[in-house]
Formats: sequence, structure tokens, C-alpha cells
Amino acid sequence: MPADQDETPGKRYERDMVTAMFAPFTRDLVGRMRLRNPIHIADIGCGTGIVTRLPGQRLDETSTINGIDINAGMLDVALATTKTGMSNFVWHEAGAEALPLADGSMDLVVSQHALMFFPDRIQAAREMHRVLRPGGALHISA
Repeated sequence: MPADQDETPGKRYERDMVTAMFAPFTRDLVGRMRLRNPIHIADIGCGTGIVTRLPGQRLDETSTINGIDINAGMLDVALATTKTGMSNFVWHEAGAEALPLADGSMDLVVSQHALMFFPDRIQAAREMHRVLRPGGALHISA
């Protein structure tokens, strides 16, 4: 069996799409973030976790980064590619319209190239606002 026939869609997505397309956008997006410890981040529609992982390389265990995606296969790859010793990663299988996070609990909410796929973008925006603390930052790339 050829190697890529036993790959999951999430692994192929990480190998092909993230490397070729999303990594340059991610570097730009993360470069715009004001990262400091401690910080609590939510990455909405995180896919395989590129936007979740990059800030994690600059943060310590006092920070929490929540990767949220509706696709369990994408989250499996995100978990597998997260290096230990980085910040505290938490992965959630959930839609953007009902985030599993407390009101006002996030300092930064980010979503890269996912907004257009949410079934109810207005409700997703409401949820992002709900979990963002007063004075927090929202970064969306679409």
C-alpha cells in the first residue's frame, strides 16, 4: 500500500495545505499578536493547529491556548503535532457557534481561514465576543 493511502485526511491536510498555503499567513497573523505570559488564547476553527502551535512556541505553561474545531480528525493531527514543554494546549471538538469556554475568559481570540465555513457566522461572532475579556483582542483572517 502506498504511504499516502494510509494517511488520514487530517494528515494530508497538514502536509499539503498547511505547509504550502497556511504557514505564510500564520506567520503574519501571529506576528501581529501581542503575546506575553500569561495569556489565554482561543483559536476558533483551528484545523490541525498551525495558528495554535506557533504562539505556543513563544509562551510558557502559565498560558493556555485552546484549539477549537468541529472535525475530530483535524484535532487528532493537532494533538499529535503539539510538542510537550510548550504552553498549555487544550483541544476542544466543538463548533464555533457554541464555544466550550467561559464568558470573558480569553485575552485573545483568533480565527484563520475558517469564518467562511461556519454555518452561522453571526452566531460564531457572538460567541467569539462572549468569550473575549473586556479589552481583549480579536484577530480574524478570512
